[in-house]
Amino acid sequence: MGDTQDHEEIKEPVKDLAKEITQKYTQELTREAIKKAIKSKRKDLSETEIKRLESQLKKLTDSEKATRFKEASEEISREILEGNITAEKAIEEISTVLESSLETKVSFLARAALSLKNIPLPVKIAILIIFPLTAAIALFILPSLSMSPGDLNFDLNEGESDSDQFHVSNTGGGVLLWTANSDQPWISLNPERGANEGNVIVLVDAENMEEGTYEGTITIESLAGTEQCQVNLVVGSEYPGMIVNPHSIEFYLAEGEVASRELQISKEGSGTLEWHISPGPECPWISLSRESGTNSDTLTVTANTEGLEPGTYEGTITIESNAGTEQCPMRLVVGSQPPVLAIDPLSIDFELEEGESGEEELRISNDGGGMLKWEASADESWITLSPESGINSGTVTVTVDTDNLSPGEEYEGTITIESNAENEECIIYLNVLQEGEDKEDPILAVDPDPLSFNFNLAEGESDSEEFYISNDGGGDLKWNIVLDPDWSSWISINPDAGINLGTVTVSVDSSDLDPGKYTATFEINSNVGAEEGTVNLTVYSEETEGPDLVAFLEVTGDATTEVEENDYYLAVPISVTVRNQGDEAADILKISTEYTNLSGTYSVAFRVPGESSIWYPYTDAPLAPGEQRTFNGDVLFRVSLDGETVSLTAVADSCSEDEFKPAYCRVEESNEENNQSPAVEIHF
Repeated sequence: MGDTQDHEEIKEPVKDLAKEITQKYTQELTREAIKKAIKSKRKDLSETEIKRLESQLKKLTDSEKATRFKEASEEISREILEGNITAEKAIEEISTVLESSLETKVSFLARAALSLKNIPLPVKIAILIIFPLTAAIALFILPSLSMSPGDLNFDLNEGESDSDQFHVSNTGGGVLLWTANSDQPWISLNPERGANEGNVIVLVDAENMEEGTYEGTITIESLAGTEQCQVNLVVGSEYPGMIVNPHSIEFYLAEGEVASRELQISKEGSGTLEWHISPGPECPWISLSRESGTNSDTLTVTANTEGLEPGTYEGTITIESNAGTEQCPMRLVVGSQPPVLAIDPLSIDFELEEGESGEEELRISNDGGGMLKWEASADESWITLSPESGINSGTVTVTVDTDNLSPGEEYEGTITIESNAENEECIIYLNVLQEGEDKEDPILAVDPDPLSFNFNLAEGESDSEEFYISNDGGGDLKWNIVLDPDWSSWISINPDAGINLGTVTVSVDSSDLDPGKYTATFEINSNVGAEEGTVNLTVYSEETEGPDLVAFLEVTGDATTEVEENDYYLAVPISVTVRNQGDEAADILKISTEYTNLSGTYSVAFRVPGESSIWYPYTDAPLAPGEQRTFNGDVLFRVSLDGETVSLTAVADSCSEDEFKPAYCRVEESNEENNQSPAVEIHF
């Protein structure tokens, strides 16, 4: 009995001590669980904040605290003492309960009202002891601000308004209080404040705003952070603009032919473009695919030569719209001649080693009127063509392959061009060499020859022309083109290197140039020699008042010896084009030519068939704005110049102080400094 009594005397204090220790240990577990849960949520609380949250527990009455601690202490003491749960496991499970509570939008207090029957111990601990802390945590740190979508974009005309919206939400717990504001007066928000979730209407007003692009920022502020979205506004004109392209259309047809071209009407700016299009009464030979429409569209313009005599016909298509009126000049040249097929060259020579392949170009053109339709074919399998058909002009790449051909043999094939005119043939000669056998030397050839390009552009315009490089010999012709870097700002040449044949594009751009005349030269270097090319560019301003004449000269053939008025001359065929780039018609004018050599500058006769004078051709009618006239004839040089090189130019409107012609041909121009063509060199 004594021992039993002694045990009882010892057991009661120990039980009381264990109970007290367990209660304190439970509270410590709770603190650690809260810390772990908050840390996993990336919310780092200080000791001060934890103490403040724990102070929420003190708001419970003494009886409430006593009851809850008593129940929890008894259960957790029994479980720990009996070894049913470890401290680490208790912390882990309580943290899981807390994290789940932090993620929900439902108040944890509402969940705590559920029956405690059959609830696992860690959950019961959380409900009985921890929920006051959880509620405090949710109130102070758990709200999370989110807004969607991101940026807002508006496209309005002057004076218009439009609206859109974004959504504010609380993706955390607790209560989210927020305010919304913008940094621009043309943005208004409704509402400007709220709690938790809500939609905000964004109204954008372009009243009294000019055309342009505007940006603004909307800011949502809360204790849980700040979010922003950008508002992009493009303000356009209330009225549309209209662009018609091309500015003019030309047809070159034979009698009885019909052809079509596309005409594009494009809307610029905002608003609706409404247009109506019609040909003038002077061009009944024109028909349109449609007569009216809205905004941008592509129409088909058709010219029909039925019932028309050979000659030149002109007219105008008028496009009227709510953006103004545009006119597109029409020009139809009806030729009495049918299409004429021409090919160049008539034969091509290849010299290749066994297993090699080579390429050359065959050029096809229509030297007559109307439309030329052609097809190309070869009678040998070692010859391939690309393309094999076309309309009017085109370039066919001729490829020969020596695979399966015997070295030391010469082969011959024929390319036949069939067309709606006559047919033509090009003979292909192929010499297959033994490996290492000497080849014929390459020969550098260019077309046109000489290489001279003349461009006439308004400020900001660009244009291009092509020339051809070929190997007129054997072996491989390796070439590259060198252009002075000083001219690279307005001229480009592509490609600038190659082997054997090549089609080279010369492009000019006047975007960075002032009105005036510019000249550049380039050199084609090769493993067998060099050729030089010249590029002449005239840049003019479209802001002109009155007529403004420019001239271009091209040599079209070789010099021949002729007799004129009992004297011998060197006759050089040339073509001179005069264009009126002003905004008023140019009256009757004449074209003169002059040359320069080591002795000085001299006038030279320009004989054009049908003209009354051997010296000058004249225009037979005023030259309208944008119109040009071409004169084809011969320049007559004294035979004493044989063996010399001269520089030839043409001048439009050179009547002043001219003893041969009356002064009435003088045209008062807006620019008197650009009448002379770029110079062309001629070697006799």
